[in-house]
Amino acid sequence: MRKISRYKSQASVFIILSLLITVVISRLGISSVLDDRKDLKSIELSKSFNSSNAEVSYRLARIYQMLMIGDEDQVQDLYINSLQHNPLHSPSWLGLAELYSESGEEDKARITLRRALELIPSSIGLLWESSLLAISLGDLDLALDKLRVVAQADPQRRKRVFDLCGQIVSDPNLILQRVVTDEILGDYLNYLISTDKQRETYPVWERLKASGEATPESILKYVDYLLRKGDPGGAKRIWAGLYPDSKNNSLVWNGSFEMDSVGRGLDWRIGKPEGADIEFDYENKTRGDRSVKITFSGKNNIDFHHLSQSVPVDPDSNYLLTLDISTRDITTRNGVRWQIYCEGMNEFSETYTGTIDWVTARISFVTPHDCNVVQIRPRRIKSRRLDNLISGEVWIDNVNLFELSGATDA
Repeated sequence: MRKISRYKSQASVFIILSLLITVVISRLGISSVLDDRKDLKSIELSKSFNSSNAEVSYRLARIYQMLMIGDEDQVQDLYINSLQHNPLHSPSWLGLAELYSESGEEDKARITLRRALELIPSSIGLLWESSLLAISLGDLDLALDKLRVVAQADPQRRKRVFDLCGQIVSDPNLILQRVVTDEILGDYLNYLISTDKQRETYPVWERLKASGEATPESILKYVDYLLRKGDPGGAKRIWAGLYPDSKNNSLVWNGSFEMDSVGRGLDWRIGKPEGADIEFDYENKTRGDRSVKITFSGKNNIDFHHLSQSVPVDPDSNYLLTLDISTRDITTRNGVRWQIYCEGMNEFSETYTGTIDWVTARISFVTPHDCNVVQIRPRRIKSRRLDNLISGEVWIDNVNLFELSGATDA
């Protein structure tokens, strides 16, 4: 009888333990399912089923904190509860640091933030939040250190990092030294261009050039920007680093069209106008391997200006433009001529019509006192005559621009 009773007792204990395990597993299972749902009620219910889940406590504390539900003590208890069950849970340390900061306990906030940063792995989101908290606590050094990591690791956040740095740092050199690594110099230069901070671009460019990280695209974009901002001298210096100057001291780049145009910077800009084709000709030329050929279809009264180059010059100086030109069967009185212009100056060559064998055109001019870049281009102005549909062919080669002397007496 005692043996049977002992077996019954062991069976009862086993059944009770099995029931307890089943209840625990069920509660944990319910908590897990509820925890996967993002609404507040589900997370609160999940917490009631499994109070030892550090992640659930953290999520509930975070929601209460963000939505300002309950009091600070309740939120603090949830963060502490999370950390009691998982002392390595860095989001809870960071949330607790934010809570201390919001309540004015800045010393506690700084200590807690440092603890959070010791545990934060490679989570860019947490590093971003920690940098914002460091800023609110007045710890600029810590913030810049973390922003540097964020900017380097996350291209999607770089603009936000640069925006934030511009708001909290008065010295642009400090941003360049502390936040911008060599790998992201190109992105930072593009950012400064897009936000039109011209003065800040110069040291960035110097470091980008020295680092060897400058790409042809970044160079072209920066040259175009400097031209738009009225710094052709700077554009020319940068351009010369990518493309050496011509050997005959001409200020025109690629004047004999030996290289395919990049269509940017100080090279030829070649458009695609309706009624005209622009191409290279390897047969009819005067210098090098090819010339450029313009063919007018005879179907349009075209206003042609689609082959041009920007050339940096000095104000109040004498210049001479020379070029070789040939035509075949160019119709209409307007024909084709060369134009040189800048603010306050608009010079034209003679007009070329009909058929002309190769001749050298020359245009001398004096730059106005506020002119530091000229546009040179073949030009056909739209005609007002009834017979206005231009046809025929034009060849151009050996385009040069020379400075004849220094300042004028003007």
